[in-house]
Amino acid sequence: MDTVFNERQKPKGKQTNNKKVIIIIKRKETIPSLFKLFYSVSVDGCLLSVAFTVRFSMDPVQNVGEHGILMFDSIVYNLGDGYDPSTGTFTAPLPGIYVFFISIMGSDNQPAIRVDITQESGKVLDAAWAEGQGDLYDQGSSLVTTHLTAGERVWVKHDGGATALRGGVYTVFSGFLVQADQ
Repeated sequence: MDTVFNERQKPKGKQTNNKKVIIIIKRKETIPSLFKLFYSVSVDGCLLSVAFTVRFSMDPVQNVGEHGILMFDSIVYNLGDGYDPSTGTFTAPLPGIYVFFISIMGSDNQPAIRVDITQESGKVLDAAWAEGQGDLYDQGSSLVTTHLTAGERVWVKHDGGATALRGGVYTVFSGFLVQADQ
């Protein structure tokens, strides 16, 4: 059940300088997990942002796992705490239109590697590939836009070829909310 506070019913402790504050609660959960995953705060109609950028802490990465989810373990930015490095997945804290970007670099002297940006439904949103044999600095990238419901997940999955790639700044996964549903 949604709980909405208007200007006359502001929760204690919220100083807003006479600006309208709306707090929408999407699930009955404990307060810490509730505010970590399923909330939005709107001040004068402007929703908080959701954005993340992650990469591998190792370079090169010797084995991402055949047909498995790439487990980016180094968080550069994670506004909204949507990316979970323990699962390698992004979980949308708000419903809306999201953009996802992947850039990969093939590992030196390795055959091509192909990865997919995959939505929880199993739908492949887009793919990128790179190879390290013919071109030691070959990179592939993809940028895709999609709609997600709150709680829906997206990840990058190995789809074929080599299981090694360059890590660090050479392989990056990012995403951000463009517009939340009204």
